[in-house]
Amino acid sequence: MDTRRDPEYVNSHLLYVLADDYLESLVAVPMLLKQGIHRPAIRDSRFLLEMSIKLAYIQQNEYKLPISTKIDHFKKELSSPGISVMRSINLDLLKKEMHPEFFEESGRLFGYSSKYIHLTPDQISERIALIESGRSAGNEAPEDLWQINSLLERIYAVTIIFMMHSVPIYISGDWLVETNGDTNNWYFTASQFIAAIDETFDYKHERQSKLDEIRDTRKKRIRF
Repeated sequence: MDTRRDPEYVNSHLLYVLADDYLESLVAVPMLLKQGIHRPAIRDSRFLLEMSIKLAYIQQNEYKLPISTKIDHFKKELSSPGISVMRSINLDLLKKEMHPEFFEESGRLFGYSSKYIHLTPDQISERIALIESGRSAGNEAPEDLWQINSLLERIYAVTIIFMMHSVPIYISGDWLVETNGDTNNWYFTASQFIAAIDETFDYKHERQSKLDEIRDTRKKRIRF
């Protein structure tokens, strides 16, 4: 909604036509998990990550091109099932020393979640082990929920960061920094990478009077 302040948004930003794809998956995943359905949730979350990577890559390369032209111009990248374009994305919101770690994390998450796109021997063996332990669909153990939550929170964090790099920098600042300077009390500020992005806005005037407090709170929130 913040990006829509750009009068050309509806004509030139891929997010305008992809927003419903984000919403469909983000609504579907919690519904699936409540029913004990895990693998489709992982597959949908992998799609979100791939979509954000390609969104950032295309918008950074040709921000003002009309959407229809973008689709034609980047047909090869959009048709590819891989994310080879990822390392061509400028991560302006993250310090350079964090770039290798962030790309590694993104690649690792994409690779792991890709295991559930096609049927493989490992996937079958994993299912057999679950069934033999009595953990069929809808009968998962608490540790299964903790495990998938840990995976999904990491996937969503990097997904959000790629999306942030598809829009002007001020949008991330508007989202993360409250009017009084505090960091938005948001689940994903527990990500080390999103916390690092929040740190880039410490220059803002509204933060100067309590910068030490903000830094301390930010550090304590980091969990993954």
